[in-house]
Amino acid sequence: MTDQDRKDRPDYLTPQVNQLSAEQLAAEEQLWSEVCAAELDQQTHNRYVGFCLRNSLIKTAIRRYSESVDDERLPIEKRRIARLNRQHLIQVIAIPTHAKSLEEQESKIWLGLVLPSVFGLVFGLTMTISLAGRWRAMGMTLTLLCTVILAGYLYYKARISDQLTGGGKKESR
Repeated sequence: MTDQDRKDRPDYLTPQVNQLSAEQLAAEEQLWSEVCAAELDQQTHNRYVGFCLRNSLIKTAIRRYSESVDDERLPIEKRRIARLNRQHLIQVIAIPTHAKSLEEQESKIWLGLVLPSVFGLVFGLTMTISLAGRWRAMGMTLTLLCTVILAGYLYYKARISDQLTGGGKKESR
């Protein structure tokens, strides 16, 4: 491979910085000025947040909303809306990281606990059905133990699923 071929080939290992165009930055600035002008209009905030999400400007939006939250001169209601929008943007950044760590925990639990429990359950049922005496009692005990472990795992998985989806919250009237 020649040097020219190496130069022409894309480098997939080097991280690429997303270069924003002047038009995108001007549009972000324009939308932010609209947000500042229309203090309590949630539609304007939604347009700004949507634009920032589509153009990888989440950190810029968080910074701008943080400045609004910290500005003592602004009315309380405007600061409250800014705080809510900032929290939504922070959650956009935080949720994928949290979900990834839960997936890693899930795979460790699967390999270390669930898979051996399933094999133990099958082995215990086989012992219970095919053997007699003390071995049959050991098979029943193994079956019971593995069933309890699997039930605990399914309960844990349901709780984690509720945490990720926000389920299980009942609205009071």
